[in-house]
Amino acid sequence: MIHRPSRSKAGFTLLEAVLALAILSAVAVVCVGVRTQSLASARRMEVRNAEHRDTQAIFEMLTAGLLPPPESEKDSLTRRWTGEYQGAPYILEATQVTRPNPVYTSERKDAAPLSDRIIVWRYTLTYRGRSSEFWWHR
Repeated sequence: MIHRPSRSKAGFTLLEAVLALAILSAVAVVCVGVRTQSLASARRMEVRNAEHRDTQAIFEMLTAGLLPPPESEKDSLTRRWTGEYQGAPYILEATQVTRPNPVYTSERKDAAPLSDRIIVWRYTLTYRGRSSEFWWHR
């Protein structure tokens, strides 16, 4: 007598195998898409970090006195530096402005009263098509 396995023990049908292959293919396509987006995002972040480092380097050159003397008109409240860094041109402009004094208080009773306003410089750096702004007391 020939023993045949029952239907439940026979294995996968062709339809089940094709369906499993389709599901695995869909999962693989989604994984490849996520990986592609992740690589593109990492590249964008790398470019942004490089731009941030360059911006920081230009400002540090300014604070260390390594930039050439600024262009400014006599009695002007604006100074301007132009140059090139890492092969890209930059423009750095400084404008003198008055701001509220962060340590001023009208309740201060000591002999040296503080002004309610202080003079600071607003720096605007244009580099690689982006503009950054920072404040400094010099």
